[in-house]
Amino acid sequence: MKKPLLLLLATVAVALTGCAPHRMIGAGTSAPVREDIEWLDVWLPESNARDLPRVLLIGDSITRGYYPEVQARLQAQAYVARLTAPQTI
Repeated sequence: MKKPLLLLLATVAVALTGCAPHRMIGAGTSAPVREDIEWLDVWLPESNARDLPRVLLIGDSITRGYYPEVQARLQAQAYVARLTAPQTI
């Protein structure tokens, strides 16, 4: 894996897990509500292939859910990867 891609993934992972914008909970409260288990899912199929462009889906569990459909629709046109984490509310 090339260094720029690793840097991008690390930057996005930090943004998704610690610095994501959140809605205020109650009057004067600024702490985000988090899930009981924090998770990070990174999926990079065909990481050594160079014959097709790449698409990176970044999002939460909803993105993770529609990933298979996107991957199926772009089959033979692009390699689809995902970086997903829980949404902070």
